[in-house]
Amino acid sequence: MGISMSFGVATRKCTQTSALRIYLPTTLCFLVICVTNSTILHILAQHGLVYGADQSLAVNFDKTARFFLIPIKSLIFFVCTAVLIAPLGRAFLEVGRKTLIPKLLFKTMTSVCICIIMTSTVFPFSFGRSYARISTDPFNQNVDQLYRRLLIPGLANLYHLDGFLYTLLFWAIVLFTALATRVYFLRKDITLSILQEVSFLTVGVFVASFQLPGYPEIAVLLLALIALIEIENDGLFTAKQLAAFSLALMAHEACAVIMFVPMILFLFGRKSWIPSGIVTLIYGVAVLTNFSYNISVPLGIQTTVSDIPSTYYFWRSPSNVLIAALFTFKALWVIIVVAIFHLLRNNLRIACFVLFGIALALASTYIAVDYSRLIGFATIPMIVCFVEARRRISLRIFNTIIAINILIPSFYVSYEGIGTFKGLYYEVYSLFLKLPLPAS
Repeated sequence: MGISMSFGVATRKCTQTSALRIYLPTTLCFLVICVTNSTILHILAQHGLVYGADQSLAVNFDKTARFFLIPIKSLIFFVCTAVLIAPLGRAFLEVGRKTLIPKLLFKTMTSVCICIIMTSTVFPFSFGRSYARISTDPFNQNVDQLYRRLLIPGLANLYHLDGFLYTLLFWAIVLFTALATRVYFLRKDITLSILQEVSFLTVGVFVASFQLPGYPEIAVLLLALIALIEIENDGLFTAKQLAAFSLALMAHEACAVIMFVPMILFLFGRKSWIPSGIVTLIYGVAVLTNFSYNISVPLGIQTTVSDIPSTYYFWRSPSNVLIAALFTFKALWVIIVVAIFHLLRNNLRIACFVLFGIALALASTYIAVDYSRLIGFATIPMIVCFVEARRRISLRIFNTIIAINILIPSFYVSYEGIGTFKGLYYEVYSLFLKLPLPAS
């Protein structure tokens, strides 16, 4: 079924009953991850509900958190995430069933291993290391940039894959997302060769995951792919897409907005707007509850680097954003341009989805500084373009673009400039260029 037909009937409504089944666990999960223990403890103290056996208020707070709040939050998180994941079970099973074919599984595992050799630190790096650390005690948050992005650290803790073992969970998610991408292409009658798959994995969210193991955006991409597969299966917006959006907000709210909002506006149909808006509103209220409804506080935390606004770095070196965009999708920009050209002529709605998705990812660089990673959030539009271009370009030309894309290094660009990571790209291109390695 073509793209134009896949989303053509996605305008029937998600029933009110199914949406309500999502709102309650979503609300509880958002409160668990967004409202810190210190905020809850101060509320409890005002009503005399804090553990009071010790004279020290700090000791009483700690005991109340350890013996009451954290176990309760952990239980709520366990139950509510299970309820939200349940509607997506069929899609996860489909991915597993279709990729358990030894030949397909071998191809994807080979592609992932090649990409690890090309550009990866393998073990959690930078904030990835912070997520691994958080996974050992996820429900005892301190306010920072990461404190409410608890989906993956929380699940790692619940299933005893925390700390060092967080690395195993992360790479399992990367592999499963690569398999889900292969399944999506198979549904479009596209069987990826290892060359094509390796090339695709060196762009967007995938390459950022290889370069920065431990970051949760790969889970958002997986949820977005599942939502996309399921709306093509069902032909309508259901609780599955709503649950995927809710879970994505818990993994990484900025990535979830950039990936899901274009799909909500252009692919899921107008009947998805109100339920998705309600989920977004619940999330916003939960976040603001932790800051006495002062929106400037969380915005300040997310949009500053060492107390300097991200906009300062944007205007200081706007060329870094352009360079980041070029290296994020490399030669596959040719595929994007070809696909947009044909989509504008044949399916304006899908063309608008692609253009808006890319524009939203580019716009995010104004308020954050990890330019390559942020622009990579446009991976879903890239996947749609990949499918469209494959139908419009001869296989010889298509594979030539794919091969050139692999040869172009996956440099990482931020407000600090161009850098790379240890791996084959670094070893080869460091012979010709002086390339800095990011500090850990």
